[in-house]
Formats: sequence, C-alpha cells, structure tokens
Amino acid sequence: LWVMLCTSLIFLMQAGFALLECGCCRQRSVASILTKNIMDAIVGVVSWYVVGWGLAFGDSTESSGWAGMDGFVGGNLLDSQGAVTDNMLLYFFQWSFCSVSATIVSGGVAERLSLQGYLMYSALMAATIYPVVVCWTWGGNGWLGALGYSDFAGSGVVHVTGGVSALVGTLVIGPREGRFACADAWEFSPHNVPFISLGTLILWFGWYGFNCGSTGGMGSASDGYSAVIAGVNTTIAGGMGGLMGLFLHFVRSGKFDVPATCNGVLGGLVGITAGCAMVTPAAAVVIGVVGSILVDIATVVLEQLGIDDPVGAFPVHGVAGGWGVLAVAIFDRGHDVMGEPVVGATFDVQLLGLTAIVCFSSFVSFVAFKFITFAGFGGTKTLAQKLGIDGHHRSATAGNSAAAYAALVCYPQSSLGAVARWFHLELGARAGGRSRVFLDADSLATLDQLVGVVRDQVEAVVVVVDDLVWCDLWCAAQLTTAVFAEVRVILVLVDKLDNVDLDFDVIADDVGNRFSAKDAQELRQFGMEVSDIQSAFRKLAGAEQIIFRGDEPATFVETFDAVAAAAGLQDGLVAKSFRRQLVAKLARPCVPVCAPSRLGCAVDSGGCMEVGKLLRSCKDQMANKTPPIVVLLCDTTNISAVAAMHLVACGLAEITEALKETIHIIPCTVVTDSEMQELVFSGANVGVILSPGVLSTRLVLRMSVLVADNPGNRAVLAIFCPKLEFQFPTDKDYDELKLFAAHELTAGPDVEQSGATPELTRSVSFWAKLGYFNEPRPWSEYHLRFGGANELAAAAVATYRKIFKLIALPLDTHGSWRSMEGQLRIIYERVCEPAITAAAGGLRRHQAMKLSSAEHKTRSDMKPSVVREEESAAMKIDSSDEGSVSSSVVSDTFAETGGSPGPCKTVHSPGTGGSVDDAAHAPLTIRGITSGESSRSDGARG
Repeated sequence: LWVMLCTSLIFLMQAGFALLECGCCRQRSVASILTKNIMDAIVGVVSWYVVGWGLAFGDSTESSGWAGMDGFVGGNLLDSQGAVTDNMLLYFFQWSFCSVSATIVSGGVAERLSLQGYLMYSALMAATIYPVVVCWTWGGNGWLGALGYSDFAGSGVVHVTGGVSALVGTLVIGPREGRFACADAWEFSPHNVPFISLGTLILWFGWYGFNCGSTGGMGSASDGYSAVIAGVNTTIAGGMGGLMGLFLHFVRSGKFDVPATCNGVLGGLVGITAGCAMVTPAAAVVIGVVGSILVDIATVVLEQLGIDDPVGAFPVHGVAGGWGVLAVAIFDRGHDVMGEPVVGATFDVQLLGLTAIVCFSSFVSFVAFKFITFAGFGGTKTLAQKLGIDGHHRSATAGNSAAAYAALVCYPQSSLGAVARWFHLELGARAGGRSRVFLDADSLATLDQLVGVVRDQVEAVVVVVDDLVWCDLWCAAQLTTAVFAEVRVILVLVDKLDNVDLDFDVIADDVGNRFSAKDAQELRQFGMEVSDIQSAFRKLAGAEQIIFRGDEPATFVETFDAVAAAAGLQDGLVAKSFRRQLVAKLARPCVPVCAPSRLGCAVDSGGCMEVGKLLRSCKDQMANKTPPIVVLLCDTTNISAVAAMHLVACGLAEITEALKETIHIIPCTVVTDSEMQELVFSGANVGVILSPGVLSTRLVLRMSVLVADNPGNRAVLAIFCPKLEFQFPTDKDYDELKLFAAHELTAGPDVEQSGATPELTRSVSFWAKLGYFNEPRPWSEYHLRFGGANELAAAAVATYRKIFKLIALPLDTHGSWRSMEGQLRIIYERVCEPAITAAAGGLRRHQAMKLSSAEHKTRSDMKPSVVREEESAAMKIDSSDEGSVSSSVVSDTFAETGGSPGPCKTVHSPGTGGSVDDAAHAPLTIRGITSGESSRSDGARG
C-alpha cells in the first residue's frame, strides 16, 4: 500500500511538469506541450512494458551487469502458475520513475521539436536509455551497484539521465527562432507565472513520493525511519534552495523573481534526492543551497553560450542532479537510520557513476536526435516556431475531431466587406449555419486573435481577393499564418479576367514596397518578418483559385458551390439555390419569389412554391388584391452593390420568416430587366442600393419613370451603405442627369442586363398565370403618360428628388451581423410592412394595374403635358393602421430647401436609445404625383 501510494504521488508530478513547462513557454505552444506530457505517460507505459522493464530488472548475469536479458513484455511479473510475484510492485513503482525521466527532456526541447520527433525519442528513452542506467545501478547485478555506487532516489539515475539528454537535444535541434535576438528576446519570457508556481508546488508534493517511497516498502522500523528522514531532508533542501534562488536573483537584478525562486526550489530537491536518507538535516541545508547556486550559474552560462533551454531542464536536473550524486560521498553519515555503522559511498565511485551516466545518455541521445532530424521529424519550420508549434500540429492538439470553424473569410478591410459578408452567409448555409464560418466583423477580433483562429480553429481560409488584399496588413498576417500552419487556402478572385493570371512572384517581390516600417514592426510582434510574408505569397501559387464574376449573376450559385466544395463544406447543409431549383423544375415550375425562405442563400425544397400553390394562396387573400412584392435594385456592374443587395434580400427574408409573413422579395439579379419593369409597373415596393452611378443605370431610370407614371400607395426606399461611397446629388447633378436620362430612356433596343439564363427567361410565362401582370414586354411598348425624352427624364428626376427627401436608411455592410439585423429590421418596417398592410387592406387592386389596350391607346394619343412643378411627389406618413406601428422610426424630417435634398440622415436601430416622435411611427409611402397633395401644411416633407 505504501509503495502504491508513493507511486501515485510520483505520477502526479506529470501534472506539475506540464504546468511548469506551459508557464515557462509561450502561450501559443501550450497545447503542444500538454500533448507531449500526456504522451510521455502513454508511450512510457508501452515502452516500459515491452522492453524497458526487461532491460532494467531482467537477469543481467550474462551481460556482466550491463543490461537485463529477460523479462521482456512483462515476462517475469507472474510465475509459472500465474501467481503475482514481488516484481509486480517494483514494476509499477519504477514505471513512474521512467515517465519522469522522459518528461524532463520535454522541457529542454520545448517549442521547436516536432510532435512526431518527440514521441520517437520518448519511446527510446523509456525503452532503452533509462532502463540501461537502472540496470547498472539498481538492477541487482549492475556493475555500478557492485562497485558501491549509491543513489537512494535517483539524482543520477533519473535526473542526470533526463537533464543531459535534454541538453543534447537542445544542442542538436538548436534554439527557438529569435530567442537570442535583442528585439525579440522579451517574447520568450515566462507567459504564466501562476502555472510555474502551481507546477512547482505540485512537483514538491510529488517529491515526497519520489524520495520517501524509495524505501521500497514499510515493513520494518528501519523503513519508517528512512522514509521520515528522507521527507525531512527533502523539505529542508527544497526550502533552502528556493530561498537562495530568490536571493541570488535579487542581488543580480534588484527584483524578486518567482520563476527563479521556483528553479531554486527544484534545484534543492534534485540535489537532495540521491542522499535524502543518508545525510543529516544540516547537510541537507548545504546541499539545497549549493544546488540552487549551481542552477543559477548554469542558467546564466547557457544563456551566454546561446543554448536555449526554455525551462532550465539541464541546470535543474543535470547540474543539480550531478551535484547530488557527488554530495552523497561528501555528506554520508556513515550510519544507517538505526545507528548502525555502514560503509558509505566513496567519491571516486560516485564520480565514475556520474561520468558513465553522462557519457551513455549523451551519446545515445545524440545519435537519436540526429536520426530524428535526418528523418525529417526534427525541429519545426522557422515560422511555425514563431507562430507557435500548436498551429503546426493543430490537428493533433486541438482536442476535438472538428475545428471550431469550418472556414474563415479573409478580405481587405477597406473594400470588400459586403462581398465577404455575402460569402459568409452563403458558405454558412452550406456548412450548417453562419456560426460555422468565421468573419472578424462579428467578433471584434484583434489581429492577435485572428492569427490564433487561423492557426488553431479553422479548416480552410477563403480569401476574397482584389488588388488591395496584397496591401492589407491583416490579410497578410492571416495568409502567412494559414500557409505555414498548413491550412487550406482558397482564393476567390473578384471580377478577374479569365485570361489574366496572378503572378505571385511579382506580388511577393513587391511586399517590401507595400508595408511600412510600422507595419513590419506590428507583424514582428506575431513572429513574422517581411521575408515570411514573401515566402507565403509565393506558396499561394499552389492554392485553388476560383473566379467570381459580379457581372454574371447566372454563375453566382455555381461559384458559391465551387468555393464550398474547395473548402470542404459539402458535408454540411448543402444549399439548394433558387436558380438551380428553377432550372431543374421547369416541368413543375417555380416562381422566383422568397416566401419566406432566404433568396440567394439556402433555400430548401419548400422554399420555391409551385405555381398552383402560390396561385391558390393569392386567391385566398382576395381576388382583386396584389400580393405583397418588394423588388431590390442596384448597379449590377458594382459587385459590392450587388453583394449589399443580396444581404438585404437575405436579411429581409429571415425577418419575414421569423414573423411568419408572406412577402415576395426579389433582387434584380434573379429576374430579367423586363420582369423587373413589370413588377415595378404593377405596384411593387422598391428598395434601391445607393452606389456611384446607380442613378444613371437604365433599370433604375426606368423604375423611376414607372413610379412617376403609376405611384399608387407604394414605398420607394433608398438604402445607403457608407462603404459604397455614394454622393447625394445636387441641383447641378440633377441637371446633368436629365440630359443623360433623356438619351438613355429612349436610345436603342432593350438590353437584358441581369444575366438571366434562357431557362429562367422561359419561365416568365408563368408569371402571367399568377395574374400579377401580362407577359413582360419591351420598354418601348409601355404606354406612359409622359411624351418625349425630356418629359421622361423630368419624371425620372422628379422621382429621384422625392426619394432623397426621404431619409436614406443606413446599412453598414462592414459591421457585425447583429448590428446589420437592427438596420435590416428598420428597412423591413419601411419597405415590407407597407406592402403587407396594403395587401391586407385591399388598397390596391389588380384591375387598376391592368389597363386595357383601348385605355393604353387612348392615353398614348393624348397630347402629353409638361411635368408640372406641383406634381412633385408628396410624401405622406400613413398612420391609419395601428397594427403596422414600427418599433424604430425616423427621428426627424428634411426641410425642403430650393429643391435640393439635404444630407443623408441616420435611423436609430432598436435598442440604440434614439428618441423619436410617436407620430412618425408608421411606414413612409409615396402618394401620386398630383397637385395639392402636400402631406404637411408647413412645407416640410416626411
């Protein structure tokens, strides 16, 4: 029972070694260190059972005490009848010693020896190096034991063997990158002093099992006295060593240092281990003090020589252990614990034993480490050391079979935020949820956190590439980390020409011109040099490249699928896109609506409603009523604007789904221009993504004319994204726009700009079956009440003016999804709720939207009148339906000043504390362009 209890205490020392080593090393290597300490115990079990026990305690008569020749694979643990022998207890006790000896080496080569290489050496230590030394000294017939070598608990057998092996490994593997560079030396200071303190205390506690348990039992008074004096001397030597370590560091630096104190404690404990039961308490004081002094001196010498020993394995175990072996001969009492005289150890035998242990351990370790290095399992790569060995072996140390994130979206902070968010939603739909895809905008991550996520927590990095990505400091850090941590990288080339290849050698060579000295200094904090970035960029030539064409909406889904497949996301929830469903189900057609599944994101098989089902739903609402439709417009040549539009569509669809409403949200990229014109003409509510040039696009110009021709009770909303850098027009801009619009609205044949596929175009006839509108027609066949190019242009500009007298609602596409949800809720209340209210109240009927051909002919024959100034569209706040009162509203209105709009105002999202006027809580709508319909008597426009 005594031996088993002491063995348990010794095994607890593994936890102390793990904490001590983690605290002394950098945080980025903690997981690898813990893995190695756990594997020491595991590998030690196998190696000790198969080979080590037989070499250590097998019959060594035939080898003259140099190595055991039997007992392999636990051969002598049971007798011939299967009964347990006394060897079983010794086997268990000595296995714990073996594990400690191997763990000592782990601290000496921490943060640079690969996991595979360390496991190979750990197996060799437990199977060969330590067992042979044990055979020489404790094996019964060992040659050193026969000469009178004395080592009660293992200062030489355990600690010198481990300490010398650690020194050899350190010399062969070399120092950690940057360890002795003046600029980077501060990085290698112990990162967690509490771990060091707690680890030292656990080791001290376990040392009582180490020293006191070496009595081998508790069967006599002699055994009890030996255990007692061993415990007392262990305590005294450890305490005196710690006090001396604290004092020495204070004298040298004027500061009290916890790590130095802890090393002093360990030096005293190691020094007393060999003679803990054979010296007096007074001698224990000297042994502890001298051991601490030697540890301090050896630590300074190693640093001066440029030998990198992160935890001081050689000073503590090698040097202090050697001192302990010699101290037995110097301070041996000459009597046993019962007072009987005994022949003590002699200095020459102790010195011979120490020399033999050092030579054998260093030689075998040197050969082993050289072989491991030659086999390619030696030191890790330079950047892997800088970033932390955890990233280099993240799959083995992550602790889970799956990474925390399936993918990370990397993008230049100054440009492609909307596109990155679009990819975040699309990849999240294919990975089982947005939470499985990391986007830094959602986590307020620092660069340090981002590097850690890339290194430890993601399986793939999706890089949204434009010209700015190579100049972005954060992108460079993420890409460099991913390349050297061997994380899969997928490059998504935005709007890149097919016949233009990226020259990564040129990109890498130009890195020095892209980053300033300040940038280089910031990167150096994470162990990166400009040369590392250049090397990483060159290796990107082997990464998968996928082109994302913003001007080809028909390829969007295929691109997202390709990126998901390249990132390994197809095992998650595979999206069934609207467009793919529409093309595949022409025999049983679908209509391009979102009711309420997310358009452009993951749409399940029920998201696309069959024509008959939707038609029955419309008839159930009311035969003379238009179902609520919201169309979203943008400049389809601007990829960021397209991305913002799809973000709005996805967000509004999610809100619709949560509220269990039925509303059709249709971005302009999923239907043809003719379809979109018919939708606007039929009275659909409109949202316009503001971006440079959007007002001069043909589709938006036609939308504005159709709104002026048939304003109805619709909402027309401007959505302002700050990163799109839209400049609100002035009077001069409107004058120039009129000239352009007059030509654009009447020039040439219709051109379909949406990129719709032929299959999608053939499905248009199904819209007519729904009763929304007739077959889409060319723009020239619309019978509008405006005659001539000038009147069309004036009508378009008049609509623009009235749109910009409304508050343009903000959407921060570079912000977190949580903040975007608040902004999208406001957009929903402004553009979707009015449509739902109108549909529920029957305020607009289909008959009003379907003019007969005779009526069209009559109107076209009428002499067009000039657009009157009084026909400027009055904005009216419709508060008739209390059920549509919104929770977040416009805080103030624009005052009309000379016909030019004021600057863009902001709208407070829910919970932001914005104070509002309760009278303005209803959605804004646009009334008809008729005289005398001013919504406010004081001239203000809501």
